[in-house]
Amino acid sequence: EYVMMFGKVLITVLTMIITYFIIQAAGQDDGISGGWLIILMVMIMGFLISCLFANVFSVCIDTVLLCYCYDRKEEGDDYYPTDLAKHVDKATLEKGKMMKQMEERQKAEKALEQRLNVRRDPNEVQLNEL
Repeated sequence: EYVMMFGKVLITVLTMIITYFIIQAAGQDDGISGGWLIILMVMIMGFLISCLFANVFSVCIDTVLLCYCYDRKEEGDDYYPTDLAKHVDKATLEKGKMMKQMEERQKAEKALEQRLNVRRDPNEVQLNEL
């Protein structure tokens, strides 16, 4: 609750500060002398909107937690989500392909290096006579 309240207050204060600077910049040209009523109205609207966003975020967190608890209850102690396995298998397969390509490239570089007999020091490059 404290994090949500801190977020609401932070959004409200930032909205007020931005509004103040906008009024100061535009007020000189438009003849706005006192913008405190406008800042107060923007503060109220900013707080209401931040409350709405915080409530949506809170509902999302609660939903994810309830889904996790339900899955744990259904699966028992040996919890392993079946849908997650599909995603993990796909990710490891893609990683395996990338690792294989990287190993092949390293082998090709080593073969070229052995053929040319190139030393690691970039200042000293020697080639074998063919």
